[in-house]
Amino acid sequence: MEKWQEPSTVVIWLTVIILVVVVMALSIITFISLYFKRMMLADKKLTATKLEYQKKLSMNGIKILERERRRISLDLHDNLINKLNVSVLMLGTSQIDDLKDTLQNCILEARNLSHEMQPPLLNELSLSELLEEMLEPIKPVYEITYRVFGDEMMVANDEKLQVVRITQEALNNIMKHSKANKLFIYLRFGVKGLCILIRDNGVGFEPTKSVEGLGLQNISLRVQILQGRYKFKSFPGRGTTLLVVFNYEK
Repeated sequence: MEKWQEPSTVVIWLTVIILVVVVMALSIITFISLYFKRMMLADKKLTATKLEYQKKLSMNGIKILERERRRISLDLHDNLINKLNVSVLMLGTSQIDDLKDTLQNCILEARNLSHEMQPPLLNELSLSELLEEMLEPIKPVYEITYRVFGDEMMVANDEKLQVVRITQEALNNIMKHSKANKLFIYLRFGVKGLCILIRDNGVGFEPTKSVEGLGLQNISLRVQILQGRYKFKSFPGRGTTLLVVFNYEK
């Protein structure tokens, strides 16, 4: 009998093989366990980050609402109420023409505030018509390219309102900071969702600098309400682009 065929040798080899298999199995189990622990920690960290972001966004949303309320309150106090007080004083005088002009200005102020709080004809106009109406007053200042692609879908009023507000915020940022003279607004209707692209030819901004002002936070909050996503792209001297995408309301 060969030496390797002896029972003691066979037992030794079997023991070695079993030990190798056990060590390999333990190594695989340990690796899998560590992998899943790492995945769980990553998911936990991601969840915590999302919760923190949601909390921050909610707080910013409150700040934005309070800022809008404060602005409307000041507009009412400084413009409308003051003009109405002047109108009351004019009632006892012969300044009928001045009183008429003042009251007409009060009506205009009230209409503008109403339009800011709720776009007129929200129920009657389509989204593309609402945006076109919004762009009309700034056409003398900017060279505007406005295009609508695809067959326009019925968009719920809540979604229309959020898109209008996002566009208003983007236009406000452009008018305040961009020093642009050209605007490009593209509205694309797809089968399942919609995207809007707003681009200017202004000064842009440094990508490394924070752009988390209230304007961007307002846009971020409204995109979240739409359960969509957005992306900013900007380069110094080459303008800024905002892209917003979301699915239609189910």
